[in-house]
Amino acid sequence: MILKFKTVFLLLIALTVLAGCSSSLVVGQVYDRFGSNSAKRFKYYANYNKAQVTQIDSLAASYHSWHRTTQLNRYSDFLRTIASDVQSTDTLSFDEAQGWWIAVRGFSDDMRACNPFNVSADLLANLSDEQVNQIAFRSRKELKQDLEEYNSETPQQRIERRAKLITKWGRRSGFRFNDAQTAALRKTLQNQISLGSQRFVLREAWTDKYIMLLSQRGQAGFHNSVTRHIESAWSMTETAYPDEWRANEQLWTNFIKDYINLQTPDQRLKMINKTTSFAKTLDKLAMKKITAPAVCHSL
Repeated sequence: MILKFKTVFLLLIALTVLAGCSSSLVVGQVYDRFGSNSAKRFKYYANYNKAQVTQIDSLAASYHSWHRTTQLNRYSDFLRTIASDVQSTDTLSFDEAQGWWIAVRGFSDDMRACNPFNVSADLLANLSDEQVNQIAFRSRKELKQDLEEYNSETPQQRIERRAKLITKWGRRSGFRFNDAQTAALRKTLQNQISLGSQRFVLREAWTDKYIMLLSQRGQAGFHNSVTRHIESAWSMTETAYPDEWRANEQLWTNFIKDYINLQTPDQRLKMINKTTSFAKTLDKLAMKKITAPAVCHSL
């Protein structure tokens, strides 16, 4: 459940940018649905009553306000840093590329740390037996569907699909991959340590324990137990496979460096212009008046 109830803003924004449009109107329409989409994902797993729905919507709205008022300007500053780094050097260093990666990881960690699911123990403690059964059924159904979809491809087919997807969005954005960049991408995908199967095992174990905890929601210590379990979901793969995780991070950091250094002058100019333009768009979105209190729902 928690694996699906997470912020989709970065993905939505990335798709919007890669579609070649950074207007504040289009991006704003996507971003304004951030809170409601997060709440919708949570509400998918059970049929909640009116009071519960109000609580979920309130948590999601305050999370959205927190994100708008504290994070968007950080993103725009980061985009300007990228534009400056690309413009000021002919060869991007590994340390500079690693700095980009660390910054993005920091954004992701902050969003997870403030996710409203972190403080949902009170809501979960008051679920009915029927709602717990619904969560169990829908969570396991979703996990089964995801696993079947994953197993429907061979490892090589997954690599090919991901390579085509990345280059397709790059082409649509105006960031075309040249032959050298495409070769670097395929090499990175080939060398990446696959943790897909392991992740499904972890998800299944996490889901089983989560459902077990919900069945014991009337017992003493439930709040602490379920909160600790929720916290464990955010980094379960990284925690279980730290060496492989770090190796993949190094691999993709090298790809970022290689992609930049293999750019043509025209590619580089387009990247500088697009990142700068999008930074201005994020600044405009950050200035919009919020309608709910800004709250970081930290553990």
